Amino acid sequence: MKKVFATLSVIALVILLLYISIHIPTFSISTYENHYIEHGTSELISVSFDDLMIVTNRLLGYIGGIYDDLQITIEVDGVYRYFFNQREIDHMVDVLLLFRIGRILMVISIISLVLLWFWSYKNRYLDYFIKKNFIGFSIVIGFSIVIILFFYIDFVRYFHLFHDIFFFFDTERLWLLNPSTDLLINIVPYSFFINIFIKIGTIFISSVLAIFIITGFYTFRKGFEK
Repeated sequence: MKKVFATLSVIALVILLLYISIHIPTFSISTYENHYIEHGTSELISVSFDDLMIVTNRLLGYIGGIYDDLQITIEVDGVYRYFFNQREIDHMVDVLLLFRIGRILMVISIISLVLLWFWSYKNRYLDYFIKKNFIGFSIVIGFSIVIILFFYIDFVRYFHLFHDIFFFFDTERLWLLNPSTDLLINIVPYSFFINIFIKIGTIFISSVLAIFIITGFYTFRKGFEK
């Protein structure tokens, strides 16, 4: 039983760290501001920078559960129109679903960690849990390095694979947007996702390494004491 619970604690902590690592850069408005300025996005799509930030706040508010829809009217190339077309909206419905699942998993992970670590403390398995977390996070580090290498070698290929896996219900592949007709892919192109992937990876690997070092230090110290 303790082996199963220790394994579950590792999984729950990894899910929580991954959620936090995704959430921080995704919902940081500076992530988008810096990208727009660097790549001249407002000029590219003929939208004022202020209006572009209004659209961005609406987009983040939508996937964050604040707004119910993406119906927002903006002046684009001198014409007032809905910024997002139906294909973009349909794709973002799928994105919203993934973020909702992520939030549910985050809550489950927190509750699980509290209960599992309380159980380990109560039953005097705390040292065992820490040791298993050290071993588990060493595996996570290795797996993360492999994933990073794959994306480094061919980001677009594995970005598409990621979408095929996690948007398996999108039989029409709505996520394959057209830069000539869909403004969404122009404000968040591949260069944006490369940048945010680096930020997510940096936060996740840093947190994983921190836990690995702390649990490793504790584990080896306990070993030396014996």
